[in-house]
Amino acid sequence: MTQRPMTGEERSQLEELLKSALGAAKRLGVAAANTMVVWLVGLVVLVFAWAALAWGVRKMSGQDFGLASWSAPWIACAGALAALVPAIRSSSRWLRSWKDPKALIRADLDAGVVEEEALTFTSARRFQEPEHGGLFYFLRAGKGRAFVVFDHESQDLGVAGKDPLGSSFRPCVDLVVARSPASQLVLAKSFLGEPLDAGIPLRLKAPPDEWPAEDEFCDIPWGELEDRLGAGAASPGRG
Repeated sequence: MTQRPMTGEERSQLEELLKSALGAAKRLGVAAANTMVVWLVGLVVLVFAWAALAWGVRKMSGQDFGLASWSAPWIACAGALAALVPAIRSSSRWLRSWKDPKALIRADLDAGVVEEEALTFTSARRFQEPEHGGLFYFLRAGKGRAFVVFDHESQDLGVAGKDPLGSSFRPCVDLVVARSPASQLVLAKSFLGEPLDAGIPLRLKAPPDEWPAEDEFCDIPWGELEDRLGAGAASPGRG
């Protein structure tokens, strides 16, 4: 790991990120929108459950507490409150976990330096996410650690209805990553040396919230990648 002066392009990147970073007011707005969405989804689920239960009770006992019954307003109010509680909790957890990057980005701009890390890899594997076919590359470093790189070009091709495997991206044995010291944002990365053969893509079975972080070493050892993330070879046209 070495430090060098920040380039003008890297400074411009940080300045743009600082402008677009969510402040307190924007974060509250996002949290409020998230609360509303989760609440509405909860309401829909409760209405269907209510209708199904009321139908079953009516068939067995003849009693009606469905949507047209005298008790419907009370049940609706109770259901609305019941759906609101998990919605508020979900947004509250998100707000508590949020880390405001603005102070860290300002510190990086004031420092005016970036950290460069040189990495060497011995082999590569790739996985393909199921929706658009974007490719995740796992690059093997020392001690069986796996560094993750996402091929954004392959994702763009998939979104456009084209073959993601037509991407020009190829990982190589050497990688230089430039990060901002405080915020740890990747400002530049360059592959050097011989290309690595990543083989046939495997289908990525993990849900999106469990996908490994980009430009980081993942916590899955190299030898366990296929068992924990893979679901067999990707289908034709998706690798």
